[in-house]
Amino acid sequence: MPPSPLDPESPLIERRFLSRTDALLLTGMALLAVSLFCVWKREPVALPPGAQVFLVTEQYLEKRGFDLPQWGWMLGCGAACNLFLLWDSTPQNRSILAVLQGVAGLGALLFALRNTSGEIGAMMGLCGGLLLAWGALNRYQEITQSGDAQEIKP
Repeated sequence: MPPSPLDPESPLIERRFLSRTDALLLTGMALLAVSLFCVWKREPVALPPGAQVFLVTEQYLEKRGFDLPQWGWMLGCGAACNLFLLWDSTPQNRSILAVLQGVAGLGALLFALRNTSGEIGAMMGLCGGLLLAWGALNRYQEITQSGDAQEIKP
């Protein structure tokens, strides 16, 4: 008879589909990636003085996330933060992976903070960066609370 996960003496290990840390990081990356397609800034269009007579409303130039000079760095930090989920964490490398993930999450948050405005793209990028940093912090707290960091012996 094959082993069953419902049997308490079964050798099978039960695993959840997504942990809270995984969900935070993947949601943060999705928000960060989608925010690049949305408007981050609106700047008034500079028109010559004679042309302003013909305009009834003020014209704005909408800048999307891809128009920002550092969009690649922000997306790269977010992708690196999620990339560290692919490695199996052992007691020897858990704290290193958590610190690298935290640095990448904070990097994405700082790039989003640098261009904060009241537009929807900037708010989504900021929320995505916050979720990435929160997920990395949550992973680091799981490691320190489980006591696995003390098992590492040189």
